[in-house]
Amino acid sequence: MVNRRYLIVLIDRIPITGTEENVLRLAVLYGANGAGKSNLFKALAFLKLVALKPRRKGGGTGRQAFRFGDRGDLPSAFDLQFLADNRLFRYGLKADDQYIREEWLVEVKQGEQETVLFERKTQSPNETTVDVNEKVFRKSKKVGALANVDPPPNQSFLATIFAMLQPAEIGDALKTVTHWFSDGLELIGPQTTVRSLPQMLNMDPSFTQFSEALLRGSDTGVDGLDILKNELTEADIRNLVPEEHLNEVLNDLEENDTAVLKTEDEHEVWIEKKGNLHFYSMTLRSRHKNLSGTDTLLDFSEESDGTRRFLNLIPALHEVAKSPKVFFIDEIDQSLIRIITLRTAISNLLKRHCQKHVRKTSTSR
Repeated sequence: MVNRRYLIVLIDRIPITGTEENVLRLAVLYGANGAGKSNLFKALAFLKLVALKPRRKGGGTGRQAFRFGDRGDLPSAFDLQFLADNRLFRYGLKADDQYIREEWLVEVKQGEQETVLFERKTQSPNETTVDVNEKVFRKSKKVGALANVDPPPNQSFLATIFAMLQPAEIGDALKTVTHWFSDGLELIGPQTTVRSLPQMLNMDPSFTQFSEALLRGSDTGVDGLDILKNELTEADIRNLVPEEHLNEVLNDLEENDTAVLKTEDEHEVWIEKKGNLHFYSMTLRSRHKNLSGTDTLLDFSEESDGTRRFLNLIPALHEVAKSPKVFFIDEIDQSLIRIITLRTAISNLLKRHCQKHVRKTSTSR
């Protein structure tokens, strides 16, 4: 029989494959204003951007130099170790304003042995070398071929792979790494809003129930959420969305696809292509109990900054119990969200997850 007390302790941690070590499932980084907490967030955001996005030729790397150093022209170094699909990787680079000077991807295996997947060095704008592990990529010939073509000096080799090759062409390790950067690392900043939140609420009843329960239990005064969906004409849409942006979306839209756009007043419009084009406006509304006990509906934009910010955190809280994603939330207490309220919400969420996990595993022998 599984020791339940021991199990509850362990599920707050994630084991590192091939070692006796583990990492915390939930952690809080705190410190004085100006101590550098947000800089860690910005460093992760920069590394994710560099890992996935192609750069415009001659457009530099987009890095921000350390302002308090003696020399702003020195390269900035980034070295990230992460778990993806139960595998431990290290990805890092050195970049100045113009070029990616060095770049490396390593898999750390049992006994802390490292397998270098690729290394890249840029000596000058016209001289970049990429060495790939031929043993690892012997079945992924296109990765080696791409390494023989000088990548743009201001663009990471990982971003070149992500942009130029299909997942089936890059091998299991690179597929795992690029998927982690694109879908496994979620960064939520103070001004982050969840795109297509009304769509999530409209399409997923379980997410709606979760959101309503968390809002009710966090003293927001919100008793429920509603989506108001109205059909529009194409002329209506053209009055709401910049024409250039709309034309680009319409040209890219394929059969049975749905595009979600935001208007200047933060409402959403949907464009569905099912034979013909269909246009809808989506408005999120909150329900409050008034003095007579009946519902009063408010446009969600009328809610306090704190309540709107809290709702934009809920998708992360919804995913944390069921997804292997890494969520990094910067300034979680901004916009008057009481930290004790959010801490209680997260604590209750994790308790429910732990109890559910214990019920599933306590009968194991």
